[in-house]
Amino acid sequence: MAASYKFLLALSLSLLVSSAFAVRQQSLRLSDQQQCRFQRLTAAQPTQRIESEGGTTELWDENHHQFQCAGVVAMRNVLKANALSLPNYHPAPRLVFIENGQGFIGISFPGCAETYHAYKSQYTRESTEAWEQKQKGSVRDLHQKVHRVRRGDIIAIPAGAAHWFYNDGSEEVVAISINDLNHQSNQLDQKFRAFYLAGGVPKSGQHEQSRETFQNIFQAFDSNLMAEAFNVPEEIVRKMQTEQQERGLSVIVRERMSFIRPEEEQEQEREREGRRSEDDNGLEESFCAMKISTNTENRREADIYSREAGKVHLIDSHKLPILKYMDMSAERGNLYPVCVCYFSFTH
Repeated sequence: MAASYKFLLALSLSLLVSSAFAVRQQSLRLSDQQQCRFQRLTAAQPTQRIESEGGTTELWDENHHQFQCAGVVAMRNVLKANALSLPNYHPAPRLVFIENGQGFIGISFPGCAETYHAYKSQYTRESTEAWEQKQKGSVRDLHQKVHRVRRGDIIAIPAGAAHWFYNDGSEEVVAISINDLNHQSNQLDQKFRAFYLAGGVPKSGQHEQSRETFQNIFQAFDSNLMAEAFNVPEEIVRKMQTEQQERGLSVIVRERMSFIRPEEEQEQEREREGRRSEDDNGLEESFCAMKISTNTENRREADIYSREAGKVHLIDSHKLPILKYMDMSAERGNLYPVCVCYFSFTH
C-alpha cells in the first residue's frame, strides 16, 4: 500500500507539473500573438481639443489600440505669446519636446526644496566684498527654480512634480508630450489624469471627458477652510475654484512676467562640474539638482550625423541622468533634403 501510494503521488505531481508547463507555454504563445505589431502602425489625429484663454490643448485617444499597447498617452499644447500654462501635476512621468518657441518652466520636485539658493562660490559673479556685504545684511539670492527652454529641447518631468510654463517670446510655443501610464509610479488607473492647482476645463463648449481628465484639486474643498489654511482672503480661493476655471488650462498674463534666476552659463557650469552647496544632502545631489532638459538642435552633439542624409539625436540616461528614474528615453531625427523630421519616445 505504501509503494502504491507513493507511486500515485509521484504520478499526480508529474501530471500537475506537465499541465502547468503546458498552460505556461500556451500563455507565452498567446502573449507573443498579442504583442505590439509596430509594422502596422497607422497615423492618428487628436480626438479632444480644449480651448483656453492662453492657447489650445489636444489629446490623442488613449483607448486606441496602439496607445493601449504602448501604455502611453500623447498630448499637444500650443501656448500663445505672453501666456502662462497654469501649475499642474500628474501621477505618471512625462517627456516634453519643444517643437517651436521658447519660454520658462518652473518645476517643484516632491521632497526637494522649492527654492534655489545662490551661495558664495566660483559660479557666483558677485565679488567677495559684495557677497560679504549681503551676508552681513542677512540677504541671499533665494528664488524658485526656473529653467529657460527653447526649440528642440527635451524636458523630463517626473511623476508628481508640479510645473508651469510661461511663453515670454513673440511666437507660439508648441510642445508635444508623452505620458507613461504603465510606469510604476502611477498608482491610479490606466487613464491619463492631470491635477491643476489653478484653472481647469471651462464648462461651456467642452467635452465632459476633458473635465474628467483635467481637474482642479481645490474645487472639492470648502472655500472657508481653504482661506483659513492658506491665510488668504476667501475671495481669492473662490477665484481659484471658479473664475480661473472659466479661463481654461492656460491664461494670458496681464503684465509681463520676470524672474530672478541664475545666469544660464552659471547653471551649465555647475551641472558640468557637479558643484554642491553647503546645505546639499543626498537627495539634493542625486535627484533634486539634476538637469531636466537637453537640446537636440546642435548637429555637433548629434549621435548620428551625415552631411547628405541628416542627423539623429538619442536622449537616454547617459545624456540626461534623470531619465534613469523615469525609465524613458527619446529619439529625434532630421532627414535631408526636404527636412523630414521625426520624433519618438521609448519606455
